[in-house]
Amino acid sequence: MFNARVGDGCIVMSHALIENVDIPPGKYIPSGSVITYQSQATRLPSVQEADSTFARHVVSINQKLRQGYLCAEKEGCMGPLGKEPNRQPTVQTVSSNGHPPSSRLESQALSWIRDVLSQKFYIGVEQADARRFRANSWIDCGMIKTTQLEEAITALERCLHDHPAQYVRLFSVNPQTRQRKDKLMIQHPS
Repeated sequence: MFNARVGDGCIVMSHALIENVDIPPGKYIPSGSVITYQSQATRLPSVQEADSTFARHVVSINQKLRQGYLCAEKEGCMGPLGKEPNRQPTVQTVSSNGHPPSSRLESQALSWIRDVLSQKFYIGVEQADARRFRANSWIDCGMIKTTQLEEAITALERCLHDHPAQYVRLFSVNPQTRQRKDKLMIQHPS
């Protein structure tokens, strides 16, 4: 960009040249574009929802990578999470058949899950190995879309079983706005 202004909500892809123009708000500048005349800037396509979603995802990943790089050299950066024991007591709740289900989830996690389900939110699950954890670069394990505690516990225990030596965290998702809310770490490798 040189001697140019870009309006709010625009997406500028890589290797674009923008010079001596004002880009209207909400425009999409494709990769490799050369925009040097105002008429070119005016005719640019509008940003689509998929473009905005992708751009937010890229920004989020880049922020996480930056945090990981800054954190990688600091021993105390992981904070108390790296020092906590992997406590997994059995939780006594009553299932629909009257018997307590066995669970690797702690009471704090069960309380968090109950609270999320009572708000009719979904539960997202992510996992990471030690390197990805330090870089805050989590891998998606799926979304739990149920209001039943037993179903949610079963799905989470399956994830814990599939990733025994990984960090696993939960986050709540408002299904109406699709915004992520609270997070909770439920497994630390030890």
